[in-house]
Parts: sequence; structure tokens; C-alpha cells
Amino acid sequence: MRVCARLLHTIFDGAQLTTAYPAVYINNLYGSGTPHHLRFIGGEIRNSASSQGILIESSTTAPTPDYNEFIKIKMHDNGATTLHHGVYIESNHNLVSGCDIYNNSGFGVQIYQDSAVNGVTTSYNIVRNNKLHDTPEREAGRAWCRLAAMATSRTTT
Repeated sequence: MRVCARLLHTIFDGAQLTTAYPAVYINNLYGSGTPHHLRFIGGEIRNSASSQGILIESSTTAPTPDYNEFIKIKMHDNGATTLHHGVYIESNHNLVSGCDIYNNSGFGVQIYQDSAVNGVTTSYNIVRNNKLHDTPEREAGRAWCRLAAMATSRTTT
């Protein structure tokens, strides 16, 4: 499901999403408006074989796709490399809560502010009450099944 138009204040309840690309792709990259305030409740996001399960991506164009919520979703079997995560967030004020996140090839949740992207921040994101488990990738004895917040500020876990 690619959301790159001006879709806002929309609830997706119990969606079953599977695809070779991000099952949920929210962005402001194509000039057709900025989606925001999207809520996904329940359901399952799985088998995004060549990418993230959920990808929220921002360009330096304001506004960014903020205020999205992912609540009580089962997210699993996403990605093919350690750069593909269950959830990848590159915007602000998002919520990941009560989800069961497992068997993804990269991190369970990645909140990342690319230092090369001027003006895009990743602040005030909340990740709480999730179960992150059974992610198979390991490197140097460290599990990839974790929350990773890189180059961000004011991220609440």
C-alpha cells in the first residue's frame, strides 16, 4: 500500500498486507501532497520480501508525513538483508504500540535520521509495549531484534 498523496485522518482496521515491496509505504516524495495522521489497528503486515514491512520516508520538503500510528499489528517475515526492518521511520510524532514484531531480516524497529538529509528530523516518536522477538540475523554476537534509534533526538522508548 503506497500512500504518497494527501491522505489524512484515515483508519485502517484489521488490514492484512503482504507484498514484495514495503507493505505500507508512507512518503512525501512525489509532490502529490503529504499523508499524515494515518492509523493502522490490528491486522498483519508480512512477507515484504525485498524491503521494510512499514516504511515512512521523508524528503526535505515540508511538511513531512508525521503522526502515524501502528497499534496491535503482527509484523513478520519482512526483508532480505540487514537493511530491511519490520518498521523504518524517518519522520516525527509516530506511534508503534502493542505490536508483535518478529522474524524480520533487519531491526525490529529502526528510527533513523540520515545526517545527509538536511532538515528532516525524527523526533517525538513513541515505541511502547511491543514484543520484538525471533529475528534471525546476528552480527558479531549481537541480536538484530531490537529498537534502533540512530542520529535522532527526543525519541521516547
